[in-house]
Amino acid sequence: MYGPPVKKRWIAVVLAAGTLAFWAFRSPSRGGVFEVQVQPGFAGWVVVKQGVAGAPPLPSDRVRWTMRIPPSGGLETSTVLPDHAHETRFFLIEREGSVLVAFKPDPTAVQERRTGKCLLLFVAPGPAPVPPPPDQSCD
Repeated sequence: MYGPPVKKRWIAVVLAAGTLAFWAFRSPSRGGVFEVQVQPGFAGWVVVKQGVAGAPPLPSDRVRWTMRIPPSGGLETSTVLPDHAHETRFFLIEREGSVLVAFKPDPTAVQERRTGKCLLLFVAPGPAPVPPPPDQSCD
């Protein structure tokens, strides 16, 4: 009398748990998100030096890496960012860091490059000519 409904519930529970486990522990090599947080009005090259001994690690949950960029545009971290396909999302830091506002820079004003131990991102809120990247001794 109670067999089939209980069996169906267990199947649903196992499927739901399996789906949650897959998303929670999926391999970072399948993609991820770089969250780049900049000050309002920032335009220029962001230079993230990675794998720097003694520098703090980036906040991460294995799928999302958060980079809070200082006004200078330079950030050093002990984290080595994955070198695979990812999505880059941009946020403006407002109200002394208590509010993050998502924004999409003009696609013509965003470039991403890797050189040695650096991730270089050019960010501008609107169309802008992209200058050559700065020399940051990243080889």
